[in-house]
Amino acid sequence: MVAGAGEPQAARGTLPHSQAGRHAGTGEPAEQGFDFAGPFEVDLGRAAIIAEVLRDYGYLLCTADMVTAELAKPDRERTSIGRFAADALEKAGWRP
Repeated sequence: MVAGAGEPQAARGTLPHSQAGRHAGTGEPAEQGFDFAGPFEVDLGRAAIIAEVLRDYGYLLCTADMVTAELAKPDRERTSIGRFAADALEKAGWRP
């Protein structure tokens, strides 16, 4: 699959990243022990919720399977779908 396929042109690679190792907006160190930049698994229910939000933002073909596949990659290999999903889980305080 071509990188960026199925993504709106304006959104490719432009989703904001929170500061690595810090909670967004608090300036406090993030809880130690889990690296959202590394590959990890998430349950299908959470992936479905993230996919629904992404479809609302214009990623019309996004599915829960796409979200879980993206999160199974390291950050440097993720598309904006995977980066958005990891950031959303981190901000929600989700832990495996």
